[in-house]
Amino acid sequence: MDRARSTEELELYGCRTDTWATLFDEDPIQIKPRERKVTSMLRSYRYAADNFGSAISAMVAHRIASTREDFETGEEASMEAFASVIDDMTLSSREERVMEFLNDLPPTEAEKARAWWYSMLRMAASVKEERRDE
Repeated sequence: MDRARSTEELELYGCRTDTWATLFDEDPIQIKPRERKVTSMLRSYRYAADNFGSAISAMVAHRIASTREDFETGEEASMEAFASVIDDMTLSSREERVMEFLNDLPPTEAEKARAWWYSMLRMAASVKEERRDE
């Protein structure tokens, strides 16, 4: 069997027939970087961090500064500010979208995360109600 015939057969079956010589052709082989799987949750998180990180971090700093005197330590004031911002985000989120994101996780992790998210939602709603009633 000659080389030309074997190359034709390989191409017939969809096999690559590139040789070292093709690396130096005018149209060299393009090697693609390995593609990583990025979940929609991770992509959305990065987008939010890039686009809203400044506003969110500024709001946390503002809440710490405005409530610092109400707490014994700066750490307590910080934790309260962090929690209040997470509460705002949790209460503003759409449940169906959260569930879509969590479905990207492995099943056992998704189940635990769903339980935690519902717990966060209940806590955020309770805190908001308490503050409203004050």
